[in-house]
Amino acid sequence: MTEEYPTIIIGAGIAGLACANWLHRAGRSVLLLEAADGVGGRVRTDVTPDGFRLDRGFQILLTDYPEARRMFDYGSLQLKAYESGAVIRLATGKETVLENPMHVPLAAFAALGSPIGTLKDKVLIAK
Repeated sequence: MTEEYPTIIIGAGIAGLACANWLHRAGRSVLLLEAADGVGGRVRTDVTPDGFRLDRGFQILLTDYPEARRMFDYGSLQLKAYESGAVIRLATGKETVLENPMHVPLAAFAALGSPIGTLKDKVLIAK
């Protein structure tokens, strides 16, 4: 027996998932195809064998977008706000913090002395 779908969506990234969601809500039968071993595309979270969560891609949700407000129930998502920046573990095991200089302007000076990146990288970022 062959099933027929009026709509086939190629790719289960954020756009494919959103499209499938809207069409399903509208009562359409949808087939969503994804080549990878999981959904989310460039915005996905993998869990390593030891339980560590590894976020891929750009993990920022701007909650003021009208389309996002229509699509998501923010109350059920248990969203959390985090300070912008990164904690990086070096090969030595030591951790270093890179703060966002747009939020902490003096952090730009600390970043110059950071072991992360070359001098050329830092000059290019400063431009």
